Amino acid sequence: MTCVFSYDNVDFCDVHDLPGLGDLSKKFGMIWRFMPLADGTVERFIVRDLDSLIGWRERAAVDDWIASNRTFHAMRDAPAHGTEILGGMWGGWNRYNSIYKPARDRIIKVTQQRYKGLDQDVLTAVLWPLIQQHRDLISHDSYLCLHYPMTKPFPKQRESPFDFVGSPSLFVKGIRLKKHCPRSCRPPEHQDWEWC
Repeated sequence: MTCVFSYDNVDFCDVHDLPGLGDLSKKFGMIWRFMPLADGTVERFIVRDLDSLIGWRERAAVDDWIASNRTFHAMRDAPAHGTEILGGMWGGWNRYNSIYKPARDRIIKVTQQRYKGLDQDVLTAVLWPLIQQHRDLISHDSYLCLHYPMTKPFPKQRESPFDFVGSPSLFVKGIRLKKHCPRSCRPPEHQDWEWC
């Protein structure tokens, strides 16, 4: 296996021997990326799909989350992003590990099955109720802001309809958003942003 190590603040861990968790190699691979949750050696983490590049617009949203003093960050940036927490578009600040460690342990236990979307179903069933209870989330949302709580517009406008968080830009060319974002999901000072 070849890994590219371009940044000092990115760690790759062997799932056969995760400190404090042991061998998770037989667990559903899509949940491995959630293991920084409540890890005492990790201050903040973001969870992304490997085929999605992080762009400036997404960086601005992450910076906005960090400035917000909220524990969790989620993003929904396309009409198809209709779930509470997308498996590859969220992050956390490990400051309340006593609350969230049991959630991480439960995520590990409930992932005996394997199917497309299981990672998001588990986040919705296990983590989302805690986030709602503590109201400790900032969620950037460009299309479904009226359907989910604790949302706000993205701080930067997308450069084109091909530019959205979670786009598999490394491997798939030409995925394009087809409709403008609703006015209700645009920043109040930028109601002219059709591709918000």
